[in-house]
Amino acid sequence: MLKNFLNLLTGEFAARALQALGMVILTRQLGKDGVGVYGLAAAIASYGQLFILLGIDPIAIRGMQQKTLDPHTALGRIFSLRLAAAAMLVLLAVLYALTGRPSGVVLLVLSLSYLANALTPRWLLLAAGDMR
Repeated sequence: MLKNFLNLLTGEFAARALQALGMVILTRQLGKDGVGVYGLAAAIASYGQLFILLGIDPIAIRGMQQKTLDPHTALGRIFSLRLAAAAMLVLLAVLYALTGRPSGVVLLVLSLSYLANALTPRWLLLAAGDMR
């Protein structure tokens, strides 16, 4: 147990150190204005991620555990809903990028992750793991 704790502690420390180092390098390369633009775009993009998730994961997991939700039907509907939300947000990011603001291009690049998050089957895997 101590070995697992130390492994987790070391991994967490390494992740935080790499994050701090990356921010230092990013700040030196972009300057304070560039970091501000990146920070604004990252904040907007993170709210977009919340919109795509829509709080569906716990509902779908509970429905599958209670056998009130068919996995095949739920998979198609949830992916469709999330892809529609992601496409809408990417379109909004394109429109924002066309305004010419520096954060627009950064937001557009960050918004491409919306499509990957829309297609993640994490909720399905969690439900399948809990049903065993």
